[in-house]
Amino acid sequence: MRKTQLIVLFVVGAGVAAGAGTLAARWSSWFGAQSAPPPPVAQPELVIDPQYLDFGEVWEAEQFEWKAPVHNRTETTIHVFAFNNSCGSCGAASSTTLIPVSGTGEVRFKIDLRNPCASAEPQAIRDVKIQVYLRKDSSPGTPLVPVELRGRVKSAIVVNAKTIDFGRFPVTANPKPRVVPIRALRELRDLSATVDGHSVQAELKPTESGKWELHVRPVVAASVGRHTATVRLTPTTASGEKVPSVNLPVAFDVLQDIQPDTSLVPLGAGQVGETLCGTLTVSSLSNRPFARPTCDTGELSVLAVTTPPTPQASYTFKFERKITAIGNHTAPVVIRGNDADGRPFELRIDMQWYGVTP
Repeated sequence: MRKTQLIVLFVVGAGVAAGAGTLAARWSSWFGAQSAPPPPVAQPELVIDPQYLDFGEVWEAEQFEWKAPVHNRTETTIHVFAFNNSCGSCGAASSTTLIPVSGTGEVRFKIDLRNPCASAEPQAIRDVKIQVYLRKDSSPGTPLVPVELRGRVKSAIVVNAKTIDFGRFPVTANPKPRVVPIRALRELRDLSATVDGHSVQAELKPTESGKWELHVRPVVAASVGRHTATVRLTPTTASGEKVPSVNLPVAFDVLQDIQPDTSLVPLGAGQVGETLCGTLTVSSLSNRPFARPTCDTGELSVLAVTTPPTPQASYTFKFERKITAIGNHTAPVVIRGNDADGRPFELRIDMQWYGVTP
């Protein structure tokens, strides 16, 4: 009987000891988890003082410049790149600054404060937020540091166009003027229009109080080629303050009156020894007759060209080329002449063919 009691006591004692060990282990584990220090919070490597994130109240401008000091919290001298994301509420041009270890450098933003949202109702003053980024080198994989600039932008006028593009027209054409409505967003003493460039004329016509029409047209004597200009609209407030100009880019292309029906004439493919043929027509865009032009064919032969007794508004040339080698080949044809007004022209057109083994 005593032997049985000793066994029972031993078993119970062992169980209590085991339970106490388990409880102690759990308590130690719980206490240790609770007392573990929190992981350190990563500090940003590039920092801008908050006071420089607000540029205050400024006039709307295409290139508003704002400078902000950037603190380098790294242990190396770094190049800091500042740039904007894709087009948002505003845009910022990129810049780069060299900042020493634990030092401060100035980053310069050139910000486009014009309102890009055509559907938004124009306001005399509006709140803006510009999302830009800082990066400590030019590597695409370097993490970006987001920075939000904010401020209030004042506007004096609203112009119902961002650009004017007259497209392409012949040198003989007389394009109609484009009319752009303009409205004041505050009381103005004056509004002036000037042109940077010699290929555009602009006239500002008042329609009623606080409203104008801007009439823009290309200069008739503009030469053949690409033309660009800028119309600058400069408001003056009722108090006499000059407001930054609103710039309206203008572009157009003046073409020679005589134009080919294609810039590349495919003669096709054929075996070596065969002869390929192709045609090309040159015409007056103004549909006015002109003297038959000459044709410099180089490696090609002119088989025929319409030769009417009087000048025509178009001419058709027929060419041939004997294939002498396999592969892809291109040869130019130059057509020269004078249009109906006596202006010389020169057209360069490529002929293309492909030779294969017989």
